[in-house]
Amino acid sequence: MPRFFPPFMVGVGAGPTETNPTVVNNAETLSHVPNILRNGADWFKSMGTVDTPGTIIMTLSGDIKNPGMYELQPGITVKELLYDLGGGPIGDKPLRAVFSGFSNRVLTPEHFHLKMDFGTLRAAGFGLGSCGFIVYDESRCMVEMAWIISKFLSIASCGQCIPCNMGTRVITEHLDNLEFGAGSQDDIDKIFQEAARCANQTRCFLSNQESILMPNIIKTFRKDFDHHAGSGCNYVHPIVIPKIQSFDEEKRQFILEEYPKEFLECDRYFARFA
Repeated sequence: MPRFFPPFMVGVGAGPTETNPTVVNNAETLSHVPNILRNGADWFKSMGTVDTPGTIIMTLSGDIKNPGMYELQPGITVKELLYDLGGGPIGDKPLRAVFSGFSNRVLTPEHFHLKMDFGTLRAAGFGLGSCGFIVYDESRCMVEMAWIISKFLSIASCGQCIPCNMGTRVITEHLDNLEFGAGSQDDIDKIFQEAARCANQTRCFLSNQESILMPNIIKTFRKDFDHHAGSGCNYVHPIVIPKIQSFDEEKRQFILEEYPKEFLECDRYFARFA
């Protein structure tokens, strides 16, 4: 559960006062330390950009020919990552959406010219996140994508903050209506309304993810949502959001974990909130 005082983490810091300073870094940051100590800070800063020096590991998955993990210097463009390294889309459908996790707005082809460092993407209203990129072509429905993301965030909500717990649930219910043929324009309007308030006075960033991404997906792919509110879905291929277990180097394929059965069964999922 989130703590009442920073740092808002379980088991980090012995007490609530500033006499217990805490440094939080991820594994990728720590992996740079030996090389920086060995070669010096100037060597590290000679790579990448002024804003984002060194190298970063980018994970590329989804509808892309060459999925994998790439250690790259920041500053390459989204297009270079997707086409020069990723090889472009698998089939004959052009790419339509790139998600850098669930905390940032979705990248679409008109943004593929952007350089990939933290400052450039932040200034354009996007973000690198942890550099895990999920790529989808034009055979994929973004209503289903929004539904799965919202459902994931709703399940992940710890329940401590009411706006988050209720907001993510309500948005998921409206997306459920749209995804399964019972939706209307009213569901779309209600998603915007709930997204505007679900992050009010919450202790962690989870509800912000919902409030950022749900309106953005609808605005970016409004035709998908209007179609669902009218005659239903006209896309062939279902969405897969990969939970990566490992990577097969020889086959150049990610080994993915399947969704748990209860995640896909709506009645069992919503019974949790009854």
